[in-house]
Amino acid sequence: MTRCPTEPSVSMGAQLGTTTGTERVICYKSTWKVAGGATMKKIASRELTEGLEARLTGRAKLTTTVCLMIPATRFQLLCHASVVYIPYCDGGSFTGDRTVSLQWKGNDLHFKGRRILIAALESALSRGLMNVPYILISGDSAGGLAVELNVNLINSWIQSNVPGVKRIMAISSSGFFPNVNNAAGFPQYATLMQNVFSMNEPDITATNCSYLGTDDEWRCMFAQNLIPHITIPFFLQQSQVDAWVLSCIYAAYLPYNFPNETSSTNGNCSSIPNIGACADNTEMCTDAHVESINTFMENMKLTVSSTGIEKAGNGLFMHTCKSHSGLIKTEWYKHIKVNGVVMDEALREWLKNFRTDELLPSMSFIDPCKWNAAGTPRNCNPTCGDDNKKKSGIDKIIHDIYHNDLDANPDLAKGVVVALFGLLFMFLVLIVIIVVCCCCKSPPEEHCSSNEMAGYATFRNLS
Repeated sequence: MTRCPTEPSVSMGAQLGTTTGTERVICYKSTWKVAGGATMKKIASRELTEGLEARLTGRAKLTTTVCLMIPATRFQLLCHASVVYIPYCDGGSFTGDRTVSLQWKGNDLHFKGRRILIAALESALSRGLMNVPYILISGDSAGGLAVELNVNLINSWIQSNVPGVKRIMAISSSGFFPNVNNAAGFPQYATLMQNVFSMNEPDITATNCSYLGTDDEWRCMFAQNLIPHITIPFFLQQSQVDAWVLSCIYAAYLPYNFPNETSSTNGNCSSIPNIGACADNTEMCTDAHVESINTFMENMKLTVSSTGIEKAGNGLFMHTCKSHSGLIKTEWYKHIKVNGVVMDEALREWLKNFRTDELLPSMSFIDPCKWNAAGTPRNCNPTCGDDNKKKSGIDKIIHDIYHNDLDANPDLAKGVVVALFGLLFMFLVLIVIIVVCCCCKSPPEEHCSSNEMAGYATFRNLS
């Protein structure tokens, strides 16, 4: 059995440790001052022309640890890879380039993620990137969108600064956030992204997006308008019913009091009645909900296919499991299958593009099944596992009541359970009051502690 070597040659953070065997686990601790709001505001205002470490002088360091698991038996090519980890920090997927800072609670916010990205590349160059022949750019979730937004820029920069590079490829995992209306027919996510665009004033020229220079330039923040212009081999792992997309785009309203909301939560997820409960727990979906989600999945497939992703050198793995961040979670990338092919097997085949002179034909694995609208389980792909197996406590109770007694209205089921818990709480409080009164209203010293006596006396005096 092939084993990975012990040491990587380059890292952007201090290496914490590696293990050898059938899988190689590398953990890096980054102490760059590039993540987090208060720290970011001082960093991003700098020109960052003298290299990352020399210029980042925020108020406090933020330590970030990342662990990457490389299965040696499947990804032997990556056993010898060095890892550069760039923490996400700017709220605009490393595109921000504001000329005038924003004021927030007396602080300057600069939104210059583009300069942070270039500074990170410069730092990597001084640490050994100059001598690397093969480079794989990858990101997950918002990081996947960052790949789609910046891959052309990074490719151009590397081609100009790394003379020995032979091939550059890119992976986006769960980074396709579509520009679609929510279940109520409102473009809430488009509204959010328009505000993100306005806030960051991004430099996205390198994307070659067809909306550049128009009033609709904000549309260049969406994968469907970016992927058609990616110029290097590209692999997309995406669920047709991505858990975040389902809950936080399709089943979400705008946050309360938008754009002046005070909540810091990541989206007003699952806030649309009924479909919100379905998004959180697929077994609570009505048949009508499932039909709606099937239509959503079909449109998702059409939208992705319309990008022209299915061309030489590219790979696509689109399954129907409600999941997010599929390539970084073992239970998904080792088990989810499409047309008999496991997710990491598809990725392994695509990685062979590193070893060929000519790019391999397009590799597309698209799950054709539809969710079950006439019963449970809803999932149509048996390799997805049980979407509700981790449900416990009140979620499980709601689920059971919904299917046994209140099969027409999950919101009513939740209301019943909350009401029952409220009554139980009031009953327990009543018991406590009765016990205290029985003990201390006429407190015999042999039954009540000195603390209880003192408490009773204090209460009596206050009355």
